[in-house]
Amino acid sequence: MRALILTLILSPAMAQAACPDQTVLSCPIGKKQLEVCLTGATVTYAFGPKGAPELTLSEPLETVAFTPWPGVGGAIWQSVAFTNNGTTYEVWDAIQRGPDETSPREGGINVLRDDALQAQLDCKTGTVTGTVDMLYDAKTSAGQCWNTDRFQWGACPAN
Repeated sequence: MRALILTLILSPAMAQAACPDQTVLSCPIGKKQLEVCLTGATVTYAFGPKGAPELTLSEPLETVAFTPWPGVGGAIWQSVAFTNNGTTYEVWDAIQRGPDETSPREGGINVLRDDALQAQLDCKTGTVTGTVDMLYDAKTSAGQCWNTDRFQWGACPAN
């Protein structure tokens, strides 16, 4: 089982530092803000009122559950998941493929409990900034490779 570092940020001053280095994905969902950040070798999920997230979860880049686009389907999508006490927060973003490549990037959070969908929260249309796909480059730069047969990250094969 992956080692998960959980952090609940209660102080608004600390919450301001949710993305001190690099914002992977950000968007408003209703009156709340979704942010996924990359700080060094740590990926952080933050959700709640802007500047004062109600829930913040962090995990090492090496073990975070990032799923890259498999190369098929009508949309180019990717996701990253954070688990806390049996609840998984799967952040995703996608853009529709086709001759009209002008559709806005979509995104949101799927909330799962024991693999059953509990809620689907969508970003406000046209507001998604960044892409979860940024984690692909970060993982490969850290020496990991995506195994398309096993659908998991691991050590890169020796040349």
